[in-house]
Amino acid sequence: MRAYAYAIMAAACFIGMAVLGCTHIYYNKPIAETSENDMRKVLVDDSFANSIIIVLRRGRLSLPDDCQCDLLRQQSDGTWSVERRITIDSKDYVVVRALKPGLYRAELTFYGVRQDVVDGLAIGPQKGQYVELKGQGLVGCLRFKVVKDDGNPLENAFVVLYSQRDFPVRDSGTNKAGETIPLWIASVLYPGDHYFAKVYYPGKTGLQVGTSEKIAVNFTKESHTRTVLIRTNAN
Repeated sequence: MRAYAYAIMAAACFIGMAVLGCTHIYYNKPIAETSENDMRKVLVDDSFANSIIIVLRRGRLSLPDDCQCDLLRQQSDGTWSVERRITIDSKDYVVVRALKPGLYRAELTFYGVRQDVVDGLAIGPQKGQYVELKGQGLVGCLRFKVVKDDGNPLENAFVVLYSQRDFPVRDSGTNKAGETIPLWIASVLYPGDHYFAKVYYPGKTGLQVGTSEKIAVNFTKESHTRTVLIRTNAN
């Protein structure tokens, strides 16, 4: 009888410990089942000083699992520098700990192009933050047409598309018409963001490189394709 009572007491203690330790349950819930209040409670219950909870709302843009979030901290001279660079995985949210005190900005990027920006995130010894980032833009199709100096199509050239951060985004060879395959990219939404392309092709003195102008395209449902002409010095 005494052993039975001990077993009941042990079970009760186990349940009590589980209840007392449940502040981490929010990490395991799907984001659709986790409210903003629950997330904010994690900041309080776990004493997340110098921490940020980043929640990703997919929004209009179907973001890949490896979309990126940059946390930038404002410096004493007013400039911003990247403090942390985080890959947001399929969990849809991440907790970033041990940040230096200061004012932060969160930027959601898709292949180096910003899709959402949240400013004014003050972090300190007694202060954590909860921030939602949402894919704002639409994905569209970019196609390149590469021509020689005389305007005729350039076959077998190789086009590489970059973001403004020199991040290689897409690439394709050109066909007989000098055209690439469709390259699916995210819209450009913020000033200063853009894409550019480099085209590699054989010349008389070896491999030649041409560069396109800056490409800043914001796709809509009515206009989700665009063709960009690149003129080279090829003969």
